[in-house]
Amino acid sequence: MQNRFKNTNKRKERSHFTSIINPEIENSIQVLLKYREMAGVSVNNKYLFARTIFDSLSPIRSTDVLRKYAVAANLKTPRSITSTHVLNLENM
Repeated sequence: MQNRFKNTNKRKERSHFTSIINPEIENSIQVLLKYREMAGVSVNNKYLFARTIFDSLSPIRSTDVLRKYAVAANLKTPRSITSTHVLNLENM
């Protein structure tokens, strides 16, 4: 398993993060990084999932993306898919 997955460590302020990334995910990340500038991401934006609007230095907010597509999917209760509460699939 150690030969197949890559272990990455990141330290930020008082937190420490460890990720285990498989080769497919690592390749996908490399593609994102390769085409960032061409897609309009500011070279100063440090986020992997970065905004492309007006030289933004902020990330794409995953909650906004989930909310948009939950509403577009015409779910009975789109809020339940973006909630931090336990999801009850019968209500969708």
